[in-house]
Amino acid sequence: LLLAVSLVLAAASWVMRVPRLPLKADIELYQLDLGVPVILPEQAVPLFEAGVHVFVDTRADALERATVPGCFVIRQDSFDADLRDVFDFLTHDDPLILYGDGNLQLIAPVLERLKDRGYTDLQVMRGSPEAFRNAGGELSPAPEATP
Repeated sequence: LLLAVSLVLAAASWVMRVPRLPLKADIELYQLDLGVPVILPEQAVPLFEAGVHVFVDTRADALERATVPGCFVIRQDSFDADLRDVFDFLTHDDPLILYGDGNLQLIAPVLERLKDRGYTDLQVMRGSPEAFRNAGGELSPAPEATP
């Protein structure tokens, strides 16, 4: 009898307890600290139009998709080769705006590697190229597939 009462009390206390962690992360509560400014596409469009910032596409399939015109492609899986391809065109003082598909966690490794290589004027655009277009920016079309 004592065992049954103990089990009932334990089950009741377990059912009535307050969950300690949310099951779904609230974006307002948890933020990824990238250590650089994160800007919205609406803020990125005027910077693009001013022509001072260099945009960097970090998506793995960036060469097959629509991009911000004139952007450089530096991907995580081919970082060294991509950086070598644009090395003559970028200086460590160039203001760079990195973007991807909207997932900041996928941009973070490229961002950290650029920091490690001495690039200092870095920003990250929250949102995808489509969000950039929706904010009034233009996109270069995706290259046509060859048969």
